Amino acid sequence: MSRPIDLSRLKMVRICFVVAWILSSPLAFAQQPSGEGEQVVSLGGEWKFKTFFGEGSDPRRIQAGPDDMVIDNANNDRVEVIGKWGRKTEGDRDTNHWGDDYRTRFYTDEDFIPGKSLPAVRFDTTPPTAGLFEHFVYYPFGHHLTTRVRIAHADGTDTQHISQRVRCGQWVSLGVYRLHPGGDHFLEMSAITPGGVAADAVMLRPVSDAQWMASRADIRNAPSPELDDSEWDAIPVPGHWGMRNEYSNYNGKGWYRRSFTFPETWQRDESRRIRLRFEAVYHVARVFLNGRYIGRHQGGLTPFEFDVTDQLNFDGTNVLAVEADNNFLVGATWNWGGIIRDVSLIQTSDVRVSYQYVHAEPDLDAGTAAIQTRVRATNDSTRQRTVDLRTDVYDGDRLLGSAAATVTVPAMNDREVTIDFDLKPADVHLWHFDRPHLYRAKTTLREKGSPQHSRSDRFGIRKVQIKPEGLWLNGEKVRLAGYNRVSDHRYWGSSEPEHVLQHDVRLMKNANANFMRIMHGTQNKRLIELCDENGILLFEEVNVRELTNPELTPPDYPLTRQWLREMIERDVNHPSIIGWSVGNELSNHYTYVAKMIDYVRRELDPHRLVSCVSNTGYRDHETPETDPLGESDVMLQNCYMQRPTTMIEALHRKWPNKPIFFSEFGLGKFTEASLDGFLPKLDEWNACIRGNFPFVIGASLWTYNDYRSGYAQTLEDENRAWGLVNVWRQKRRLFAQCQAENSPVLDIRIDAIDANRDRASVTIPIRGRDDYPCFTMREYDLVWQLRDSDGNTLLTESIDLPTLQPGDAPWTGAIQWQTIPADAFDLVARLVTPNGFTRYETVQRFAVPPKPTGAKAIASDDSIRVFFDRPASADEWFVRCIGPDGTTTETKRTFDPYVDLSGLTSGGDYQIRVIASNTKGDSETSQPIDVTTDGTILPPVIWHAFVHEGRLVVGYSAQPDDATYVVQYGDDESNLSGELQTDLRGMLSVDVNDAKSVSLRMKRIASGRESGWSNIVTATEDVFTE
Repeated sequence: MSRPIDLSRLKMVRICFVVAWILSSPLAFAQQPSGEGEQVVSLGGEWKFKTFFGEGSDPRRIQAGPDDMVIDNANNDRVEVIGKWGRKTEGDRDTNHWGDDYRTRFYTDEDFIPGKSLPAVRFDTTPPTAGLFEHFVYYPFGHHLTTRVRIAHADGTDTQHISQRVRCGQWVSLGVYRLHPGGDHFLEMSAITPGGVAADAVMLRPVSDAQWMASRADIRNAPSPELDDSEWDAIPVPGHWGMRNEYSNYNGKGWYRRSFTFPETWQRDESRRIRLRFEAVYHVARVFLNGRYIGRHQGGLTPFEFDVTDQLNFDGTNVLAVEADNNFLVGATWNWGGIIRDVSLIQTSDVRVSYQYVHAEPDLDAGTAAIQTRVRATNDSTRQRTVDLRTDVYDGDRLLGSAAATVTVPAMNDREVTIDFDLKPADVHLWHFDRPHLYRAKTTLREKGSPQHSRSDRFGIRKVQIKPEGLWLNGEKVRLAGYNRVSDHRYWGSSEPEHVLQHDVRLMKNANANFMRIMHGTQNKRLIELCDENGILLFEEVNVRELTNPELTPPDYPLTRQWLREMIERDVNHPSIIGWSVGNELSNHYTYVAKMIDYVRRELDPHRLVSCVSNTGYRDHETPETDPLGESDVMLQNCYMQRPTTMIEALHRKWPNKPIFFSEFGLGKFTEASLDGFLPKLDEWNACIRGNFPFVIGASLWTYNDYRSGYAQTLEDENRAWGLVNVWRQKRRLFAQCQAENSPVLDIRIDAIDANRDRASVTIPIRGRDDYPCFTMREYDLVWQLRDSDGNTLLTESIDLPTLQPGDAPWTGAIQWQTIPADAFDLVARLVTPNGFTRYETVQRFAVPPKPTGAKAIASDDSIRVFFDRPASADEWFVRCIGPDGTTTETKRTFDPYVDLSGLTSGGDYQIRVIASNTKGDSETSQPIDVTTDGTILPPVIWHAFVHEGRLVVGYSAQPDDATYVVQYGDDESNLSGELQTDLRGMLSVDVNDAKSVSLRMKRIASGRESGWSNIVTATEDVFTE
């Protein structure tokens, strides 16, 4: 099992030196393998997967049956109400409840006075006959994140805690228990802290002893090397089990298995050790190797590893088995279960470099930089070792300097060496969000002159200063904008492959993301690397959202300390990370926050900012004595559904020496999946900051992307719609709105283009010094292009701009050309950063869009859906409809690829025309489409479909009463020979072998009514369509 490192035993050695001057290169280097003397074998790829009865359930698919015993809260014979509870007949936040009503109580501090009876609702679960019963609870939305459920059964009493904000209106399984008629059996609902609890209904489902015993035997045998797992499902790692339809909504435990043999170069060697490393398993992992239990890890977003040298079979096949448990469910994000990040075997010498922390402190006046590197040497052998450590610092491939130290490491122990040195001005290139320059520190461990192991880590040189007046980056006061990016894609979930991460970072940068509290949870390490490379400042946060979570045990919170250490030791060298957060929206948390901030500063990272995200500090009852915002270096405050001014004034009045960053800036989620979503009050909210409150350093909008959720009031497709982009990364109107709102300039104004002239003047007004956002623009370009009506580029030119500072007068200049191509349709002008991202974009059209072609329509009994292409020549589309009585109506203008006309006359004859529009005006109408409303209900909207690694992935809309979806698919429109029926909401996937292109259509069945078929869509390997 892995050996935890006790920093108290580390002996410190400090070496100081000055690096000789070497001519610097301006290029950042490419990420290198972690170290020499290290062999790594990936265990990613296809694994086997299986779930077992009694270990989990799919709440969406559980319905009460004739053999089930349902106990409603209104059953006075079986329900005892302790204390005063209210009754409601409508579920909060539009959620369903069982029966006619449910009971509710909001617990206060007075309910927990020692010696006082705790209010509760107790359901008598004594059965008429003895046996095993699966226990379920049903509830509408309740405020409480950790409602306590006590289950008294034949073998004792179990206690569980559930969040009543998720899985509302569904039967939630609590497990299988033995009951008998004479027992005092019950299921009791109450609370352990203040908050609202809903008590509604309980269900008992009989389970046969034979089924239960067979399941227990299968679970015991799951890690066995002799087990035949050929009938288990195949599933990718990294990945999550919801990528397969049958596990899409599964909560509980699932088993993974993988067989492997060693490369020939890997031989048993007493001087070398092998570690099994998991980058993350959500949420609890138990690991077995060759049938032997190796260890356990709790915490679904941080890395862990075990020394498995003595458990490996070097001469034959090894079998690795992992039990993953995703029952941990908190907040509005989805609990993607499984091995969500990389798995690898790492072979090194038994003495190695296990960690290095590089802190670079620039002297902005002198132009130099002090580099402090703390290196940890780990000795996994049974004898004392004396080793030499040499640290080399590189800029690209060019060596800037080296230093060496000798340290003696006791057996089975660690020692640390701290090395200080200086860089000359010629070698110092500051990391900035527009110019993210990276260095590399490589430390090599030698024993008796022989290299044993090396470790390389990238770092950047930048200076972050927090003052009462605001934030300074590299000596410049800045105000910056960004987004919360939820670690979520509707197909890949939180496993997030490289192409998803690259795509998201590019889109966020083009939407002017420079500073982000990225999300409440430890991130994929590749995302952090991309933020280093592309320039985004981050606060990274440990996944603590509720201190009443039974995982988190006061007073020392050992699990939180573990997560903080695992997160920070992995990510401490990333220049993009300027701070750590120890939790999100906690209550009764002063002691916790003070302890965790002190722990981070004292033991893990003394140089970065530390905070805890608050949603309460501004409230009247919170004071500096009761709220820990004063313990933070910067106040991270979440702001929802209210103008920020009152919040800012209250926070500044209480903590006048602390700047404020709005870690979540939430103006409201969208009530539909439409791409038309934008925020009409965003400019009004930003105006509260602009020219005011200079100590407000920025804001991170909630959210960049939509995300899957089981939270109340989530859309029927199980997606929570807040984002600039949806779960498939299709842009909403909000994207362009945020790009403009978060730009350091106000506009790019171009005089009207005239083909008879060879130039046009350009004006770029710049935001003021107290505006938001606010920073200096160095080495920017004005890039302009002429395009044809299909969006193809005909001509590209650029102008080097001078340094533009906040408060400068508008920049004026001109663009010039020889001749304008005859097929030029528009001109696009962009303000572009030195690292290639767009800060502002304007489009000047020369003509209205061409007449739309290819439009199609589908009818139901009272609605018509019109589909159309969205060429680059148009900005929005609408439909003109002539009804049976000759009346002409027009729909609203949309950014969506379709328009629905509802409330029509059944059996009526309608004539439909599509019109495209841009800033020059409306196009000619399309050819008319004659439609009769004679169908039943409309089919699902297919939002996106693509093919990836042999699977067809389809994203589609959903309605509340949908029961079944049918998809037909094939290699072309005339051969839709495959068919799948499913009850899954929002996303399905189908095995299509080696197909690169698949045609498909869908229909739905709802309340006994069957829709017609959707339009036929062709899915290709293009994962993203913007």
